[in-house]
Amino acid sequence: MSIIEDYKVLVKNGTEKILSNGGEWNKWLKFAGNTYTYDVNNSIAIYMQNPKVTSAAELTEWNDYSRRVHKGQKGIMIYKDGRIRYIFDISQTYYTCGKKYGRWSISETHKFINFINQKYDIDNKNFDEYLASMIAYLAHDKNNSDILFQSVRCMVSERAGVTYTDNNLSDMFNALMTDERKYILTETHNISAKILHKIERENKQYKIWRSENEQGTINAGSQENTAESETGIADKSIFDRKTNRRLSVGSYGRRLMEWMQEEQPERYQQLLQEGDLFPILVEVQVEASQTKDNMVDEMLNDPEIKAMDWLERSKVITLQSDLIDQQIMREIVLIPR
Repeated sequence: MSIIEDYKVLVKNGTEKILSNGGEWNKWLKFAGNTYTYDVNNSIAIYMQNPKVTSAAELTEWNDYSRRVHKGQKGIMIYKDGRIRYIFDISQTYYTCGKKYGRWSISETHKFINFINQKYDIDNKNFDEYLASMIAYLAHDKNNSDILFQSVRCMVSERAGVTYTDNNLSDMFNALMTDERKYILTETHNISAKILHKIERENKQYKIWRSENEQGTINAGSQENTAESETGIADKSIFDRKTNRRLSVGSYGRRLMEWMQEEQPERYQQLLQEGDLFPILVEVQVEASQTKDNMVDEMLNDPEIKAMDWLERSKVITLQSDLIDQQIMREIVLIPR
């Protein structure tokens, strides 16, 4: 049997094991977040070879983080770029010197959510509510949405290091037919991977934000935002008819909603009644936010800005951020739908 055939057998046997019952499904969800940077087949192959993997990478990637693989360690087989490759878990490596690898997690959940609320001008009460809005956007038009929602919630929360309560997930899974289980396996992994990549990026931005605040750079609007959320003056959520949940709407989504009420009132009412308004608002919010993230990241990496002291840098970043926001409003948000 060729090495490619060995890989295919691993994936086949792993899929059958994972989909066999609700208990195995739960085990898989608690593992799979560790391999969200790989596709679902490679994640299954890794799981079958070493279910204790937490952070896996190729030899050259570990070398970039000043880590070396212990002599005699067996590589974990994956399929990438048309051929078999081998990766190693961090437990199979040792640190030498220089740049260190750090596995990210949301260790300060409350502070992280405060940062997210300020960034998007929303009012998430906790991590679960923040996560629910992202899942609702990515899974609102999928089949078996209830178990898909709970499965993604479990996989993402487990990887992010946030407490998760199992709501009869095993029983829900056991009630599915074989084809439905295969569908849920693929969709759960794909949606969770998108969310985890986003959380990883936002966690990096949060650390920068926290560092700036510790040096005295405080968001001028934070006190206003806090007072607003406590008094409930601003309506920062919308009832989504398709999921029967009240979901948070970000600042760009709210601005679009207000603009449509003024400029496209009939279209606004049609979308609202048909339950299609929230997906559009979130799609715009995501596109605008990701565009702003990319533009801000580019700005923060500018050598001239990096060389400034923190006070001067804060002023420049505030000015440039306002200009970026205006550009995004013109080019992405305030256009007819």
